[in-house]
Amino acid sequence: MIEANYSTHKSVLLAIREAVALYLFDKNREKDIPKVAESFLLLDDYEGDRVPVSAVMEEVNSLCNALQDNYLGLRLNLLVNIEQLPFYQSVSACIRPFSEIENELPFLLVSRIVYRFFFLITQSIELKLTEEKGLLRFDLTSNAPDIMNKHQMDGAIVLIYRIIEAFYSSHLTKITVAYR
Repeated sequence: MIEANYSTHKSVLLAIREAVALYLFDKNREKDIPKVAESFLLLDDYEGDRVPVSAVMEEVNSLCNALQDNYLGLRLNLLVNIEQLPFYQSVSACIRPFSEIENELPFLLVSRIVYRFFFLITQSIELKLTEEKGLLRFDLTSNAPDIMNKHQMDGAIVLIYRIIEAFYSSHLTKITVAYR
């Protein structure tokens, strides 16, 4: 069962909601926005900047039921404005000083920074960084496998990919999604 302390940052929920609107416009389903918005959690009901994963799952399941898309996590997280996420801002604050003097950080260091700040997005997924045979591998494991779905894992993979790609363009060569 989920521990009470597993949570997701509210900024992720807001970014996904914005992506849902873009998704619906793209699919010519903008008339569905009010209906879908009815299933959104009232974020003011939660103190601080985080929402328990169990509550987030209710919203995710409602979105999945309303939108009926097998690749929803992938599609929505490709539409997310990553620059508004504290996760991106934290990684950027670490990397920016080096890019301003035109020094390129080693890929391993950028990957480790992403790994260390991942908890800002969600604590429902444990991220592990493994160096093996000269390659790096990110392993994602659900801390709430009994209630999480593939869309959340897909979304986390896409966000990690997009953050690394933002700072280390064209360096990622392969993404393998074992459960797909």
